[in-house]
Amino acid sequence: MLKVRGNFKEIGMFSLLKYFPIAFMVTDCEKYEGLRELTTFCNRDIDDEVQIPIDVTAPLKGYNWPEIVDDDNFLMGGGQFLEGGIFAVPKNKKQ
Repeated sequence: MLKVRGNFKEIGMFSLLKYFPIAFMVTDCEKYEGLRELTTFCNRDIDDEVQIPIDVTAPLKGYNWPEIVDDDNFLMGGGQFLEGGIFAVPKNKKQ
């Protein structure tokens, strides 16, 4: 995807894990869209417990953000890579 939306000169590497209502992104970008960087918590001992703040007042993004393809973004990939994602839908309730 683009490192900066709308700037088609720089492409970044992104990997996403989405588990509603939380998601994780790994990227080679220095910063992306003002998201919190978890590496700031890496200066602790391996046995230390850390509280990671989750901003519940932040504006919600759509389920297909940030990989949505629109006028300001595009997605590159190939082969079965693009078909490898899993999209879950609710099961029908039995009555």
